[in-house]
Amino acid sequence: MLLTAATDPDYEKRTAAEKQLKEAEANNAGQFYTALAKELASDAKDATSRQLAGILLKNSVSAQDRSLDQERKTRWLELDEGVKNNIKDTVLSALSATQPAPRVAACQVIAKVGACELPLGKWPNLVPVLLNVVTEGDNTAKQTALTALSYLCEELANIILNDGATADIIPSDLTNSILTAVVQGMRLEDASCKEAATKALYHALVLAQRNFDNETERNFIFQVVSENCKGPNGKVQVAAFECLVQIATEYYDYLQPYMAPIATLTLDTIKTAPETVAIPAMELWSTVCDEELFLKELELDAQAEGKSPERTSQRFIAQALPLLLPILLDTLTKQKSEEVEDEWTLAMASGTCLSLVAQVVGDAIIEHVLTFVQNNYQSAQWNQREAAILAYGSIMEGPSSDKLAQPVASSFTFLMGLLGDPSVAVRDTTAWTIARIAQFHETIIAEHVGNSQAGLVKVLLEKLKDEPRVAANICWVIHVLAETHPYDAKDPPAQCTILSEPFFSLARELIVTASRPDAEEKNLGEAAYSALSMLIGKAGMDCVPMMEQITVAILEKLEATFQITAADPNYHKVMDVQGSLCGCLQVLTVRLKEKIQPVKERLFAAYMKVIQQYGQTHANSIHEEALLAISALAFALGENFEVFLPHFFPYLQAGLSNYEETTVCRISNEVVGDLCRAMGSKMLPYCEPILNALYNNLQNPKVDRKLKPVIMVCFGDIAMAITGEFEKTLQPVVAVLAEASATRIEHGPQDNEEWVDYIHSLRDGVLQAYTGIIHGLKDASLLNSFKLHVNGVLELVHRITEDPPHDKVLKSAVAVTGDLVCAYKEELTAHLVKANFLEKLIKQAQESDDPQCAQNATWLRDLIGKYKPAP
Repeated sequence: MLLTAATDPDYEKRTAAEKQLKEAEANNAGQFYTALAKELASDAKDATSRQLAGILLKNSVSAQDRSLDQERKTRWLELDEGVKNNIKDTVLSALSATQPAPRVAACQVIAKVGACELPLGKWPNLVPVLLNVVTEGDNTAKQTALTALSYLCEELANIILNDGATADIIPSDLTNSILTAVVQGMRLEDASCKEAATKALYHALVLAQRNFDNETERNFIFQVVSENCKGPNGKVQVAAFECLVQIATEYYDYLQPYMAPIATLTLDTIKTAPETVAIPAMELWSTVCDEELFLKELELDAQAEGKSPERTSQRFIAQALPLLLPILLDTLTKQKSEEVEDEWTLAMASGTCLSLVAQVVGDAIIEHVLTFVQNNYQSAQWNQREAAILAYGSIMEGPSSDKLAQPVASSFTFLMGLLGDPSVAVRDTTAWTIARIAQFHETIIAEHVGNSQAGLVKVLLEKLKDEPRVAANICWVIHVLAETHPYDAKDPPAQCTILSEPFFSLARELIVTASRPDAEEKNLGEAAYSALSMLIGKAGMDCVPMMEQITVAILEKLEATFQITAADPNYHKVMDVQGSLCGCLQVLTVRLKEKIQPVKERLFAAYMKVIQQYGQTHANSIHEEALLAISALAFALGENFEVFLPHFFPYLQAGLSNYEETTVCRISNEVVGDLCRAMGSKMLPYCEPILNALYNNLQNPKVDRKLKPVIMVCFGDIAMAITGEFEKTLQPVVAVLAEASATRIEHGPQDNEEWVDYIHSLRDGVLQAYTGIIHGLKDASLLNSFKLHVNGVLELVHRITEDPPHDKVLKSAVAVTGDLVCAYKEELTAHLVKANFLEKLIKQAQESDDPQCAQNATWLRDLIGKYKPAP
């Protein structure tokens, strides 16, 4: 009764039951888990209650949040062994439940507990028990055991894929037992068992590195997968082709002997099988493309460093092109409806694959595709015309502008004409194709842009009135044209761009488009505001005077949204519109700078209203776009923002404390930096509560570690703002920075890219903080206060030179070293020139691909020369 009450629609009954369950778990976890396991395993109880018991037990030993997940796993592992064994045996017995829901729940519990214990060498009889059921049980029992294995393999694979562990974390005898059970299941006659086993293999493949290293075992696995790809049951075929995709992802280097049969198998399937089966067969080729693109990047990186790549592409796509390309192009014509379908279709999969193939083989694809386009673009059938344009747009990324310049130039007028095609699908795809040309070949499209009276822009202005799906892609064309021809591409910024003449017309029509009654369809309103923001952000300096008028128009639209209250059923859509409007106003504020003064009070009032309304329906949360817009306003107003800060600060504090919403908390930290730069010493009254919020977040284990780097930067921003007043808080801040500095790459999971990126971000944040502190104290002539901490900074720089170079971190390391030299001159340089890491630091920075990093290195070398003691 208590379990079912926990799902009661009545709020009071539900919360009371949830409270009792939490108290029971807190008082005696072992007893609570035992009771749940018994409920799950009892055929005398109803299926719903048993399923709920299983779900609650699963959630008691796992969680989505990493820190909470580890906490729950630890609590499980610390239980008495006898209690745990009893629970596990009881859950295993639930696999034979007569009702399917409790069986599935038991499978999920087994997977979570197994993933917790098996890597530690515990629960040794789990896989043998499941293997025995697969061998000896009836079909229902076999399917259930294989489902449990599938869930278990998924959990174990996640440990490897998400946590950076290697397959060695799972003992080889355990992997062998799992594969034995799974392969046995794949060879059973029963289709449901075969499907469950094949799904289990999909996840087990991640664990099978040692098995794939063995040619005999590799051949056998491939044979069994291929047999199931050819079987009569569609669901089994889909699962088997998904296994082939997984093999291509995990074991590309072993594919060579199998590619001929794989090509025959997949291409025949694409041509003849139902779409549900053909789609994963197509996905195999997209996956091979992804891998070869990755290997191409590795080769280019190695060449840049004068090294040989560790792995090389086997050029499967180039070799298969004569067979693959005709099938891809033919499949594009199989689109059955002009309407955009919610489901993923084979024609969509083919378009995606064609785009990837073009990126892999480059210019080699052009002639084949242009022939297809030539043969189909004037067809009487809409799907033939659309396929031709889709193929054309799909090859825009990959081939060179040199090779595409002539075809695009000769076809562009006709292409613009297709925006008037009677088929909405053709118009939609044509707009997408023009955007692709603009995105990847900006020099080619520039001569066709024209103005509001002629050329592409004239057509774009007209087609913004088309159906939402077409108009949304027209917005994307404008977005890309603005983005690829920015005013600030060079120094000094350009007075005009190719969109200067039609700027106001485009801005006006985008505002009109965003306000259409059907703007919600196909995200048209969002696309229009996004294009408007990009148009404003990248417009030439000659367009800035027109932006004041646009600001008033957008502000009026934002103010008008306040007439709609939370009681309105469309209120959630209004909040989305408010976000887009705040985004546009933020960009306008950045461009107008001090010229925003005449509407500053209205802007601030509007942003605060957005934040307050949002808070009414999103407890403890803050509207992100409004936060960013206020930050831009503060930066534009500088010290004049002082009058608004007391009203805004409580909300900023709430954002800093809202660590559960990582994005809100991160933006709030960044806003602190903007306020510090804008207001300088006038931030002093607010610094103590800000620092307390930062300290609390650093000490809280539940806070996402990705927030730490931005918190570090905040310390430096505060120091720069309040200069000498920062001396009072110097000791605790430096202690925090020193602790962060001590975190090293080797402290985390091995070969984990996410962890390495985190360490780089953390170090960069610490170095930026030190730079801010040094400058802040220097401005107040208080550098003596920092002398004790100089060695700590240089030790961090030393450690950075011992790890593989990272441009951003190197740039900050060189900068902070130079700042120290500027601060302490000959006194420091006399010791620094003797440090072994100094030359290594300068050399690594000079070899960086980042010009600013190399420039910093020259600056540091000159500084050292300037203050180096005479011999």
